Amino acid sequence: MYESKTGTFGRVAVASLLSVGLTAGAVSIASAASHPTKTTSHTSVKAQKSIAFQGVIKTLSTDSVLVTNAKGVSKTFAIAPTTKILRASNVKNTATLAVGDRVEVRALALTSTPLVATSINILAMSAQKTIAFQGVIATPYAPGSITVTNAKKVSKFFTIVSTTKILRASNVKNTVTLAAGDRVVVRAMASAPTVATSVNILGAKK
Repeated sequence: MYESKTGTFGRVAVASLLSVGLTAGAVSIASAASHPTKTTSHTSVKAQKSIAFQGVIKTLSTDSVLVTNAKGVSKTFAIAPTTKILRASNVKNTATLAVGDRVEVRALALTSTPLVATSINILAMSAQKTIAFQGVIATPYAPGSITVTNAKKVSKFFTIVSTTKILRASNVKNTVTLAAGDRVVVRAMASAPTVATSVNILGAKK
């Protein structure tokens, strides 16, 4: 009788332990299901790459710029309202682009053509060459333009604009008004050879 009770007690104990084990396992599985293991993604968003192109401005409009580098390679960039016009520390008092300026253009490396410039940094201002032409203002003289004939009988036409400076030599008294017969030196930019930047009166018509 005692042995039978002992065996029964052993079977009950084993059953209880098995029940506790199964319950703990179920709780563990349920916990794992409600708290899935976090995985770290190795996928990262690539930052947009930018390109830099350095060279000299060859052509310029309100919405685009053509830059040619030292190797003769040319690229056109679109100028957007968001494009920043910068200048190097050695460039004084300007953030305005001009043909002949040496610049560094930065743009996002996208597939659009032309690339849209995010910034244009002026590294050096254009050292544009000027031309000078000396001669006598031809007759008749029309305000807004002059025709000058030199000693070799070569004539050139120049436009007088609002920015044209009318100067006079120290020996010319009391006049900065142009007149037919005046001996003058006309200066103009080589990039715009018919637009006078200055007209210096060397001798007034007598």
